[in-house]
Amino acid sequence: MRITHYVDFYKKDRVYNPNTSTYDINDKFVGKVPCNVTDLGVERSIQLFGKYDINKKVVRPFERLDFNWSYLVINDTKYEKNSSLSALNVSSLVVGSIDE
Repeated sequence: MRITHYVDFYKKDRVYNPNTSTYDINDKFVGKVPCNVTDLGVERSIQLFGKYDINKKVVRPFERLDFNWSYLVINDTKYEKNSSLSALNVSSLVVGSIDE
């Protein structure tokens, strides 16, 4: 496995704003991790989710993710976690793009 991307991880924080009496959502950068990123195959996508979605990727980080995160960014596209697998030293994430 080789490093294909450096992936940015972000956390959405809700902060109460007393001036507007509402909660503001701030995106906080929590880490940049070297990862191997590939597209999720057609057969595997159908096995896991029952349908094929072109906007899903498999992310295999080379470091432990010892922080909480809400979404990650690959090539200026936001992705959220759909499922994950963690073994002894290897972990992988299946992520899907966020429609905004």
